[in-house]
Amino acid sequence: MKQWILAILIILGPTVALAEEAPADQQPDVGKILEELSKVGPDALVQHFNEMKTQADNLTAEAANLRKQADDLEAKATAFRQRIETIEKFMQSVVTAMNPPVPPPAEPAPAPEPAPAEAAPAEQPAEAPPAEQAAAPPAEEKPAEAAPAEQVAEGGQ
Repeated sequence: MKQWILAILIILGPTVALAEEAPADQQPDVGKILEELSKVGPDALVQHFNEMKTQADNLTAEAANLRKQADDLEAKATAFRQRIETIEKFMQSVVTAMNPPVPPPAEPAPAPEPAPAEAAPAEQPAEAPPAEQAAAPPAEEKPAEAAPAEQVAEGGQ
């Protein structure tokens, strides 16, 4: 008897809730519903109830499984974010190492003050300064370069 009451409540519960919300012309006939229930045997009602319980248990297990998968994926995402942060820091250090900061412009060194013993530039001898002498090639080197070219030309004939 307890099973019948439970089955009726399960089946009629949503129907009664809909009946309260539905307009008067669409309200289900309770007598008709009870008549349909009397056609269905108690075993069918119990089986339907057990199927609903099994389905609810399966959905609960599936929800728990999906939560676990979501937690696993969240952990993987966190690990990837940490790797990305590490790589970004490494890339920044590499870029910094490859492009050293521009040093501030150096202040020009003060010009050495002429010593009182030095002669004025107009009084210096006509010789070129030592830097200019080192830059000018000696006249003897040019013929030395031409000589090997002449030897090659003579040797080839």
